[in-house]
Parts: sequence; C-alpha cells; structure tokens
Amino acid sequence: MTKLLYILLCSVIFIWYSCGKDTEPVNIAPILTTYESGEDDIQRTEAVLGGTILRSENCHIDECGIMYSQQENFAVSQTVTVDLSTEGDFTVNLTGLEPGVRYYYCTYAKSGSSVVKGGVKQFVTPPVTNPSFGELQVSNVTQTSFDVWIALEDLGGATISEGGFIYVETNREVELEELMKLGKLPVAADTDGNYRLSVEKLTPNTCYAICAYVSMTTGTEYSQIYYVTTLEAEIPVVSDVTMNDRDGITQLHLSAYILASGTKEVTEYGFVYSTSNQLPAVNEDQTSKLVAEGTGMNFQATLPELLYNKTYYIRAYAVNEFGTGYGNVLVYTTDNYSFPIVTTVAATDIGEDFATLNGMIEDDGNSPILLRGFVWSQTNQNPTIEDNRIDALMSTEAFSATLTEGMSSSQTYYYRAYAVNGKGPGYGAVMSFTTITAYPPTLSSTTMSAISLTTATASSSISNDGGSAVFEKGFVLSATVTLPTVSDIKVLSASSDNSVVATLTGLADGTKYYIRSFATNKKGTAYGPVQVFNTVDKDDVTSIDKGDFSEDDTW
Repeated sequence: MTKLLYILLCSVIFIWYSCGKDTEPVNIAPILTTYESGEDDIQRTEAVLGGTILRSENCHIDECGIMYSQQENFAVSQTVTVDLSTEGDFTVNLTGLEPGVRYYYCTYAKSGSSVVKGGVKQFVTPPVTNPSFGELQVSNVTQTSFDVWIALEDLGGATISEGGFIYVETNREVELEELMKLGKLPVAADTDGNYRLSVEKLTPNTCYAICAYVSMTTGTEYSQIYYVTTLEAEIPVVSDVTMNDRDGITQLHLSAYILASGTKEVTEYGFVYSTSNQLPAVNEDQTSKLVAEGTGMNFQATLPELLYNKTYYIRAYAVNEFGTGYGNVLVYTTDNYSFPIVTTVAATDIGEDFATLNGMIEDDGNSPILLRGFVWSQTNQNPTIEDNRIDALMSTEAFSATLTEGMSSSQTYYYRAYAVNGKGPGYGAVMSFTTITAYPPTLSSTTMSAISLTTATASSSISNDGGSAVFEKGFVLSATVTLPTVSDIKVLSASSDNSVVATLTGLADGTKYYIRSFATNKKGTAYGPVQVFNTVDKDDVTSIDKGDFSEDDTW
C-alpha cells in the first residue's frame, strides 16, 4: 500500500511539473497520401495530380497542396497549394511543364518552418513528336473538281505555322519527294483542327496525286499520297470566263477555253450573257448569245455596247451532240463614276504640336480610291488639296494620319478628310481642333515589391504625359539623398505604355533607400512622390530545415 501511494505521488508531481513547463498545445501532423497519376492525367505541358489530407483536432496547417520537382530529393521544387480548409481528397492542375521530362511529386503540409510530406510519386511528360495525320478523305468527285479533307490526330506538341495540300496531275505513281518540290496550297484549319479544300478547274477523266502537309519551326510533315481520278465528260467541260481588257463602259473583251470536248465533237462555243437572268443559258429568255471565234480549245469574243451602270451575268458555253456545257458565271458591273463620299471624324490624341486626324470613306463612287488623307490650314476655314495635305495609308474604309509638322501650341487648325478616285476628290465636313500647352508629365507613387538582399522591383505609372511624348522614364534612388534626381542612381524602364516598371539590382543589403519615379518630355523632367524602402539584412536571413515528418511527429 505504501508503494502504491508513493507511485501516485510521483505521478502527480510529474504531471504538475510538465504542466508548469509546457505552455504551448501539441500540434499533431496531418496524415498525407499521394495518389498515383493516371495516363490521361499527364499531358506534354500539364498534369492533374492529387492526394488526401487527414488532420486531427490539434492539427494546425499554414499551407498545403502538391510539391513537385525534376529532382528526386526536391532540392529545387515548386508547389501548387489548395485551400487550407481542404479535408480528404483533392486535385491540382500543374501547368508550364517541360515535354519529355521526369517529375517527382508528393502531397505536403507546412506549419511554420516545418514541412511534412506524403509518399513521393513520379511521372514523365510525353515528348514532343512530329504531328500525325489521319487518313486523307476525298469526296464529291466530278468531271472538274473534288473535295479533300484530313484530320491531325496528334499535334505532337508542335506549333503549326501552316497547313494545306499539294496535288499534281499524273499518269503514274508519284514519289513524295516530287510533291515536296511543288507549290503548296495553304488552308486554315477548321474548329476541329481539320484541313479542307475544294480542288477545282481540273481536267475530266484525269488522275491526280494529292497529299496534306503541316509546317512547323522544326520542318514540314507530309501525309500519305492519295490518288483520285475525275469523272469522264459526255458534254463539253468549259472554263470560267476571263476578262482580258475593257474599253471604258462600252466593250468587254472575254476569253475562255474548253477543258474537255466530251465524247462527241464540239460544234459551237461562245458566251451567253444577261442583265436579269443570273444563270444565263443558250435559247433562254432575256439571254443573249455571242458565238466566239478561236482555234483549238481556246476562244475569245468582245461584248459590245454595254449599258451604263448595269450588272452583267456572263458565262462561257460549248455544244456537242450530247448537250451544252457551261463554265461558272462571271458577274460584272459597268462603271458609274461619282466623287467619293467621305466623313471627317473628330481629331484625337491632341498635343502641343501634334494631333491624330481621322476619317471614313462611306462610298468609293464606283471607282478605286487612288489617294486618301486630310487637308488642313490655320487660316483657311474651308481647306482643299491646294492647302496643306497629309496622306493616309491605303487600308480599310477608316483611315487616320498624325499631323506633326508646322504646328505650335494653343493654336486652332481647320481640317477635313478627303479621298480621290477616277472622277476626282471628295471631301468630308470641315472640323477644327486646338493644340494644348504642354507641361512636364505627372506620375503616381512608387510601389516596391520582391525586395531581397540586393534587388527589388519598383512600379509606378504616368498619370498624364503633359501633352508631349515621353521619351525617357524610370526611377531615381539614393541611400543618402532624401530627394533623389536623375543626377543620382537612375534606372530606366523599358515598358511601352504608361506604366513605369524596373528591377533594381546591385543594392546594398540592410540599407535604407529613397526612391521616386521620373519621366521626361520636351517640357522637362517630372518626379513622383518619394518612397522609402529597406533591403533585407543578410544577418536576418536564416535557413531552417525540420526535415520530413511522419504522422506520429509533432510540430
């Protein structure tokens, strides 16, 4: 009995002593499991990985997720975190992986400077390979055309710069090397990544060899060669109409050729045309016939006495005993010249000695636009091309030009858009703008980030360029001068917009710096507000590695 009382007394003293010393709760490490990745989870540059996190009531976690590395010992690693409330199964998406590389990964959880890991797994991303084609498909074969399409079953991780087809007429088996020397017919891939082409203007009853290709930075890949033969013609097969020349609005010189005579001799050929029948044919109402002259398979004719401002529907024809064959319809509208209709649009980006003028061509007057731009004057309130003129690029209906010569600040200028076609110049309405008085730029405060022992990143922005182009910007800083200028340390920013961003290097550790942004235009240099930051002191940098923890360890 005495021995039992002694043991109880010792236990009470031990518990009291322990409670007196231990003021922190015990933090129990979570139980982590790393899942094996499936084949469908791993792509060339992406992966879906997962695991489980199980924690007890006394388990505190600051960070958790998946840790991955190209090194088995995780000497250099990256992490993808999940929400701290995650309990049980979870998955994460890895992006920016390298093709053909082995990666090691595991679940992890972090509390303070301690890290516990689950089991380590590994996977290998598929390597970059050449694209692989599906089977080339041919359909809708006629006497003069066929449709072809092909699918890319696997891009191979490559970036395709161009895709399309190559074909050639042949009466024998063709080697791929022969097709590779011929001209390519590039086509855009559809939304499903397939390439499609309608091959037209072919010869009836003729064999063609065709293959697909895709080009990449590393070279060009070709599909297998497919052979297709066009159908035999009974009635004549005729080409499309070609306009060789036109005399004003009165005559049109036409030509065409017979692709195939059919199974009987051609007895007549020429052109049919109409101003109302959109599919003209021989012996139809409201259709005229023009029998052509020519030798062999080619023929020509002149369509005379054309009407002013009329649309004509024209196609070639040829006749044999079995019937009449036609080419595709040519649609041609005779000239109806008028001056261009132009709209003047308000000027933009107005500065001290520059402004951007804007205009729009509403109607070209049925004649090609030869010139477009703006006329302007400081004194003539109705300027013409006899005054100052600045031309714009020949692009779309909308056009603009930046006026920079002969301008000064706080002055009013009159301008209007113009365009010239075969009939002459057309003008928009007169508008005006007034140049501003420029001043130095205005900048925002500087924000510091990514501060280390010797480097830091500074960010600011130009709130207003002062009405004059900024030609230099960046940051000035000093460890001694509280109001640094460009005479102190100057770091330039290469950003192209109004942002001012630069990485500072070569700094001293544990040092206070005064910094502010600056920008310079023709009116001078302006500064943003001064900011103060301190680089990291090397004596404050520590490295603690608590190692891996099992489920029975505490933090």
